[in-house]
Amino acid sequence: MKQIQEAYIVAATRTPVSKRNGMFRSVRPDDMLAHVLRSVVGQVPGLDASEIGDVIVGCAMPEAEQGMNVARIGLLLAGLPDTVPGVTTNRFCASGIQAVADAANQIRLGQADVMIAAGTESMSVMPQIMGNKVSLNPAIFAKQENFGIAFGMGLTAEKVAEQWKISREDQDAFALQSNQRACAAIAAGHFKDEITPYTVRTHVPGEGGTVRVIESLCENDEGPRADAAIEKLGKLRPVFAARGSVTAGNSSQMSDGAGAVLLMSEAAVKRYGVTPIARFVSFSVAGVPPHIMGIGPIEAIPRALKAGGLTQSQLDWIELNEAFAAQSLAVMRQLELDPAKVNPLGGAIALGHPLGATGAIRTATIMSAMQRDPSSTAWSPCASAPAWARQGSSSAFKALNGADACASAPAIPPFFSSEKRTIVLFVRGASRRHAIEETSMSQYTPPLRDMQFVLHEVLQVEQAFKAMPAHAELDADTINAVLEEGGKFASEVLFPLNREGDEVGCTLDPQTHAVTTPPGFADAYRQFVAGGWAALSCDPDYGGQGLPVTLNQAIYEMLNSANQSWTMYPGLTHGAYDALHAHGTPEQKATYLPKLTSGEWTGTMCLTEPHAGTDLGLLRSKAEPQGDGTYRITGEKIFISSGEHDMAENILHLVLARLPDAPIGSRGISLFIVPKFHVNADGSVGERNGIYCGAIEHKMGIHGNSTCQMV
Repeated sequence: MKQIQEAYIVAATRTPVSKRNGMFRSVRPDDMLAHVLRSVVGQVPGLDASEIGDVIVGCAMPEAEQGMNVARIGLLLAGLPDTVPGVTTNRFCASGIQAVADAANQIRLGQADVMIAAGTESMSVMPQIMGNKVSLNPAIFAKQENFGIAFGMGLTAEKVAEQWKISREDQDAFALQSNQRACAAIAAGHFKDEITPYTVRTHVPGEGGTVRVIESLCENDEGPRADAAIEKLGKLRPVFAARGSVTAGNSSQMSDGAGAVLLMSEAAVKRYGVTPIARFVSFSVAGVPPHIMGIGPIEAIPRALKAGGLTQSQLDWIELNEAFAAQSLAVMRQLELDPAKVNPLGGAIALGHPLGATGAIRTATIMSAMQRDPSSTAWSPCASAPAWARQGSSSAFKALNGADACASAPAIPPFFSSEKRTIVLFVRGASRRHAIEETSMSQYTPPLRDMQFVLHEVLQVEQAFKAMPAHAELDADTINAVLEEGGKFASEVLFPLNREGDEVGCTLDPQTHAVTTPPGFADAYRQFVAGGWAALSCDPDYGGQGLPVTLNQAIYEMLNSANQSWTMYPGLTHGAYDALHAHGTPEQKATYLPKLTSGEWTGTMCLTEPHAGTDLGLLRSKAEPQGDGTYRITGEKIFISSGEHDMAENILHLVLARLPDAPIGSRGISLFIVPKFHVNADGSVGERNGIYCGAIEHKMGIHGNSTCQMV
């Protein structure tokens, strides 16, 4: 079909954008949608609402409160006639701009004269950030190049930063500029005309058993931080990789908000006597490699320009969604975009990114800018790389004075902005039975709200952390982001492996003494390590992230609940790390702690012996000094969890044994470091040591963990 007429934007509006669990925490996304729909229709007095051909609404996670075709529900809540249809569209973070493009195309093709495009998203009510149950087809991972589909957004940003050589300093400087520009725009009142204020009603207990209603008028975006400073940003720890550069401060915020755009044909414009703001010119999408999805705009922007007959030099204003500073800078540098023209009023790092609503919201920003300065050229759209789809999209608008405009925004949930730090999933090599049964298996839902209630409202950990120099900069948003990413890893990566892990169990090769863990366990561990989870609360002096143990314990609560067999591997490692960190010599710490921190090596505790049970005073293992500072240890240990496996390069066994002159009883016990492979002077792995798995013991419910008899 060919274009037969032009599509014009005649009105646009949006709500203020709230932080996740902020001022809109109790507001439903369909109510936000209804609010902007009423407002945008009200901007055209006399509009016959029955003439609206369709209401197309972008939503990245159309489930729960924003499910059941939220577009149709929202338009009915807004009081539009029931003859008006509605459809919800999902291109993840590009959903809002996709809605604008679809609405414009309906008009351009002559299928409608009046259309509404909108977007709504509440990350406060969104189920588990990634939805109630993520269930990727295991076959997608048959090709290695598709593994990036399971990566979390933050990890893809780390890979973009690495490939495009975006430094931590540049990312933090970009984030600071975003906050400064947004705060300046708010102070100048630049967002005032595009925002339709929202009244939030909160019900609280009153006197005598009554209920009081407290009303709060929300007029401004909640995200921008006037106190942002390069020093503060520099103190934030990486969120997605232990040695990474992507932090909560240089990533977009998780947010709630809605926006709506009213479009008309030329005939409708004349019929209603309205003055159009801009003409829709072009739209384009492009796919990119999944592991670097943030660079979608690099491909989509040139296509949109070409389709619209525009050149980059014609653009005075470029809206590029700041999913992450790393990704934004990569796009800007690759396309040689003028930094002064990109997001002059700040971007998602400061203003927030309510996923599927962002395209509609930023379109409202561009329309408002055109009305303030009709001589400017603006580019606003959504260039995006939505989770899993890994694409980019871009749209172009033309102001009626002849100035060209285009908008672009990468679409990505930030996780902490997560990405989930890294999610590899349903097992490479999973059995066919597992792939079939997965669709009906039970589900693990992390108790995030309970944890947040205990940490923030009962323990008030933020106040406690402020008194600790090492954690003084740790805020609720970062804590929640870590919990949410940990919950996703537990529910989406570990839990699907739990049942098969227990049914298949570990296997021992009696000839080589090698142990093979259940399908998917080793892959999940590699993802765990790549995401920096092993280093979460470890000492930064040895490569750790230095986050509070309290937070680490909350993460392990979820990991254990989802898959205890698997979690025992990193859990035993953490025990070995703690013992060495507290009691090791400086040389031992320097040799072993960095490897345990990174997760490259794992650890065990070799305590129990066959004849002794729980009475360590009876143990017989002997440690004979060898004259070179080493000891020859002989004996047998049982019930050694994670004693042998295929998940790490080396295993560090902490073994209880007696010296020849040791007194009897528990006072005569010493602890020795016995690595599976000797460690060379340069820290590399050397020859095999003389410790082996003689047999695997079978413990009910944790067959996926290699409970070994060690000799």
